[in-house]
Amino acid sequence: MRFFPVLLFLVLFISSDGHSQKRLNEDSLLAVFNNSALPDTIRINAIHDLAWQKNFTDPDSGLALAKIQLQFAEKRGSLKGQANAYNTMGVACINKDDLDNALIYHTHAYEIRKKLKDKKGQAVSLNNIGIVHNYKGDIVSSIDYYQKSLRLKEEIGDMPGVAAAYSNLGQIYSNEALNEKALSYFLASLRIRDSLHDERGLEDSYLKIASYYGNLKQYETAIDYTHKSIVYSKSLNHKKILANNYENLGLSYREINQLDSAEKYYNLSMELRVVMEDLEGLSDSYCGLGVVRLKQKKFGEAITYCKKAFDFANESGYPEVEEDACDCLTKAYEGAGDSRNALLFLHRFNTLNDSLNSLEKAKSISRKIFQFEFEKRAFADSLRIAKVNEVKDVKRAEEVRQQQMYTAAGVLGFIMMVIIAFILFRGYRQKQKNNEALEVKNTIITEQKYEVENQKALVDEKNKAILDSINYAKSLQLAILPSEKLWNEVFAESFILYLPKDIVAGDFYWVESSGDEILFAVADCTGHGVPGALVSVVCCNALNRSVKEFNLRDPGKILDKVSELVLETFAKSEKEVSDGMDISLCVIDKKTLSVKWAGANNPIWFLSGGKMNELTANKQPIGRSDNPVPFKTHTIQLAKGDSIYLFTDGFPDQFGGEKGKKFKYRPFQEYLFVNSSQSMQEQKTNLFQTFETWRGLLEQIDDVCVVGIRIG
Repeated sequence: MRFFPVLLFLVLFISSDGHSQKRLNEDSLLAVFNNSALPDTIRINAIHDLAWQKNFTDPDSGLALAKIQLQFAEKRGSLKGQANAYNTMGVACINKDDLDNALIYHTHAYEIRKKLKDKKGQAVSLNNIGIVHNYKGDIVSSIDYYQKSLRLKEEIGDMPGVAAAYSNLGQIYSNEALNEKALSYFLASLRIRDSLHDERGLEDSYLKIASYYGNLKQYETAIDYTHKSIVYSKSLNHKKILANNYENLGLSYREINQLDSAEKYYNLSMELRVVMEDLEGLSDSYCGLGVVRLKQKKFGEAITYCKKAFDFANESGYPEVEEDACDCLTKAYEGAGDSRNALLFLHRFNTLNDSLNSLEKAKSISRKIFQFEFEKRAFADSLRIAKVNEVKDVKRAEEVRQQQMYTAAGVLGFIMMVIIAFILFRGYRQKQKNNEALEVKNTIITEQKYEVENQKALVDEKNKAILDSINYAKSLQLAILPSEKLWNEVFAESFILYLPKDIVAGDFYWVESSGDEILFAVADCTGHGVPGALVSVVCCNALNRSVKEFNLRDPGKILDKVSELVLETFAKSEKEVSDGMDISLCVIDKKTLSVKWAGANNPIWFLSGGKMNELTANKQPIGRSDNPVPFKTHTIQLAKGDSIYLFTDGFPDQFGGEKGKKFKYRPFQEYLFVNSSQSMQEQKTNLFQTFETWRGLLEQIDDVCVVGIRIG
């Protein structure tokens, strides 16, 4: 079952004109327009209002009326009226799925508003052009226009518009599975709307954040945000959004097996959708109730509900709901002992599943291309941010310089492919020169789209190969990390906040169990991205060998051996390699709760006796260093209920806040102490939200890894 989708772009769609005339019914508006005794301004506003109202009920009529509005405005020389007419025509074409004409009309509106120096109108037009590109599947161009619109709104101080733009950008990134980026935009939008006491905006923000967490299967958090959205849906009497919120609550409670609550909210959603005659939503509610009955092993009722869902979805053309209903019916008939009908719906499910999987594969390819483009832009942004902060932090600037060298090599191949593609394309265009006379009337936008599509066709195969390689490297790196099952078996109460800056990371966490002893560590290897990931493989292998091959159990001796093995590995290169890692390594005795610890640059914090304590590490890394000394082993005695925190420098070194400064270690330690009474899962959720809120729209500068363990 899907988390019910969020309505997109509604706030920006309705900000088309800005005049304050009271909305009248259709007959009254038509009478006002036909009354030649009235001032032209009132008549233009009346036909505009009439066309705008028709846009969302009968787009063909809305388009026809907007064309009348355009003619009227042209006769009277009203540029503002012409821009509004083109805007209305563009929205009508979007509602008619006529995206090519929608793009032309919104571009005309933008050009006129540019002549008028109407920045608010320009921002609306740029946003609407972005919407068209989004619906056409050109996500990169869509985001470009959204950001141009956003910059204008920021310039003129249109804070509701800024909040709406953040919200829509967050939804785009969420759709493209860039979850951390999506949440940062959602939270930025929420902060603005909260400061403005914007009830409609808060309803939208809480709904989108709830859907975000629901899609990540973090249902408890999704429930909290959905209840917050419901407060505003009720006060604003937004029945459709309220029904969607009830649907999402039903799904969330169902997935955590609180079936009575799930049934309650599915029924509330159904009651609203019956009144609204919302067939898609109604089929979702019936299917949700069917799955609840299936979980309760009430197979007859499950069949009744899901059969209704299937019929509605099949009749109205909602294949995703139809697929979910078929899955439920297959299991319900099987539970009821009706193998014939079970096989019948299983066959239908497989057919739908194959069709939807084909669509999903196409979306996945498009998503990978977008993510590659996004990562290129993120790289450029990170270089810009590093340059700004160069004077403030010399050490960080040196790390960024090294990362530039590493990453430049990674993207050089792609740049060369683009150059080759451009040369080939120019050659092809030269051969076709004699045929271009008939295409002169094509708009600049169409020509640019054609050029991009041809270039993209030439490099798509190479793009896919690069992305597949990086994603495969990610799967290989994940293989060296402890599985969630293994970690939870060793530590019943714990959390891991692991946020790679890029697809692959230089940070890693590690665990090994040996008799009554548990060895675990958090490490930060030189660099991040692909270079950091390569170093992490070398260092993790050295850590495993020190414990398994050399049978070492003393943390200090383990780190000595790891450093020796890392140097030995890099010594095989003809060039001098100074890469290595910082690490915090613990060995805990499960019976006595005695902890031995050693660290290379990274400390350990532990909560004991009601206060946060710290042990400092050797001020030298694993690997090459000046005047190395043996790593020192420290011993501490813990009790049940005490906590241990290991971490890399990614969290405290992150730039953010109102002044764009680092979070820093002391506030980080205080934050962990203040939240230490919460459950480990709550600590993780709050830590992640704090990190995203702190950095806001700034780029994440390094990998982040924080591990918390409560002694049981």
